[in-house]
Amino acid sequence: MINKKTTIISVSSLLIVFLIIIITNQKIQTQTNKLPAKLYFANINISELSQNEAQELIMRKYDEVEAHGLNLEYNNKIINIPSVASSLDMDLAYVIFYFERDSISDTLNDYNNFNNLYRLIRKYLPVKAITIKPRFLVDESRIKEYVLKSFPEIELEPENASFIFIENEINIQKEKRGQKINWDKVLSEIHSRLNYFSSAPIIIYLDIKNPEIYERDLFGLENQADKITKKPLYLKHKNKQWLIKQADIASWLSIEKRNNNFDLSFDQKRIAEYLEKKISPEINIEAKSNRFEIKDNKINNWQPGQKGQSLDTNLSAENIIKNYNIDQVNSSELIVKVTEPEEVGSLDIKDIIGVGHSNFAGSSASRRHNIEIGFAAIHGLIIKPEEEFSLVKALGNIDANAGYLPELVIKGNETIPEYGGGLCQVATTLFRSALASGLPITARKNHSYRVSYYEPAGTDASVYDPWPDVKFINDTDNDILIQAKIEKNDVYLDFWGTKDGRIVEISEPVIYDIVAPPPKKIIETDKLAPGKIKCTENAHNGAKTYFDYTVIYSDVDEESGEKEQKYTRFNSTYVPWQEICLIGKEIEEDPSEDSSNNVNKVDTENNQESENQDNYTVETINET
Repeated sequence: MINKKTTIISVSSLLIVFLIIIITNQKIQTQTNKLPAKLYFANINISELSQNEAQELIMRKYDEVEAHGLNLEYNNKIINIPSVASSLDMDLAYVIFYFERDSISDTLNDYNNFNNLYRLIRKYLPVKAITIKPRFLVDESRIKEYVLKSFPEIELEPENASFIFIENEINIQKEKRGQKINWDKVLSEIHSRLNYFSSAPIIIYLDIKNPEIYERDLFGLENQADKITKKPLYLKHKNKQWLIKQADIASWLSIEKRNNNFDLSFDQKRIAEYLEKKISPEINIEAKSNRFEIKDNKINNWQPGQKGQSLDTNLSAENIIKNYNIDQVNSSELIVKVTEPEEVGSLDIKDIIGVGHSNFAGSSASRRHNIEIGFAAIHGLIIKPEEEFSLVKALGNIDANAGYLPELVIKGNETIPEYGGGLCQVATTLFRSALASGLPITARKNHSYRVSYYEPAGTDASVYDPWPDVKFINDTDNDILIQAKIEKNDVYLDFWGTKDGRIVEISEPVIYDIVAPPPKKIIETDKLAPGKIKCTENAHNGAKTYFDYTVIYSDVDEESGEKEQKYTRFNSTYVPWQEICLIGKEIEEDPSEDSSNNVNKVDTENNQESENQDNYTVETINET
């Protein structure tokens, strides 16, 4: 039975609440620019602040978190992942994580529109607090790449116990456990830190993987292993031969468990890996495609194709196992595949069907050099009908052997040389050529930030092995020939083919949601002379852009009687990009050798070591 006294008290309490509402309602109506009570943005209390106050507070926190980066810890070593990796060449710069500032105002507006009654209830009654989560981008593949480079020993495949040849006799090599990073946990922790602006280090979680064969399993099999591997093996190809000794043959042995017994045999995968590492470099020759150019309106084959060859490691390994005899000296013929250059018939090339253009004024000498190497790699290539062209595939290896020069990339407080600066000039020009030719674009990613070389915004494309890539399909009925021209600071890519009557319409880019860049950042480095300053390109506003791409074909649709057409909208989002400058560290004078100074020297070194723990750094951008 309900207690009458309790009921009276409850009713009285409600009356008091409503009385407060009535009394204060007029006052609340004059304060609707204030956010409601019990409202948090991540871990920031924005209750009853004005929208401008809250927005300013959030923006400061965004800048603070991005400036400090994320810390990941493994074995008491901490690496710092910055929000951006900048570079003296903007092609090599990229965003690792970034808060979406343009969404703050709209989000706060939603909460600012609460009616007065709901505001009073939130203020005076025990209701649950509301927590708004920030929106951000995280480049997970870049984080993985940097963690693995910073801790090369962290991921290990389990190794079964095996036989090795030491001092002219077979021995057993003990098994080893393996370990893999649990990326689901690590990335979940990263998202959690960004969701709540937490600076706590993120522990790198590992999953342990055990081997299948242990040392104890091989005891007593040494004599059998010695007998199987004792006879040498000669591998042959044409006039060359390679002697494989017992030490290497022993490393090919595999142990299989059958009915509680262990059998020894050769492992085809291990043999194939050995051939790939030790033998294939002496055999493999890369095939070269035919290259053409237009001279005096005629097609000239200026680089005939060249045959290539490659060692078929799997078939060769299979051949070795099949032919190996433990009672005699063995020889086995290696299987080599020959790659013929692609045959080119009569080329039906008459017209320029599209031209792409970009300008690289202001580029450094090394960037200009890389641009020339990159365009030379695609000049003269033929794209066959229905073929999908891939820029990453056409460029091949991007390293010193291909003629590229490195550029400094700024990761946290480190400067690291990397190859590939300037190649986005190739990617952007190629993208524009494919658009002008009316070809279907199957892969393209804009830069994370605006770059002056690639204005107008929204018409750029980036490239980095293996991704992002620029891909498109030759959907014409004829071959397409790529021709590159560099004239001072301008580069042109002409697509030669045969016009088929298609019409291309490309709208002007629309730019909106502009966001100002963060303040300049200065980083000390030992890669420059003391006091010398080098800055990246000027800071850029963040923005969103789009342009429309329509291809109208000459074919007429039978049902509608109208010409067929394809429509695509290319959207791009650019984050605000701060200017980052390098300054050469000043050379410190050597401390005196007296005992007091030596003590100070040790303390200084220890402090420096502690500070340098954060001087380490670390992309498929996933949106939260």
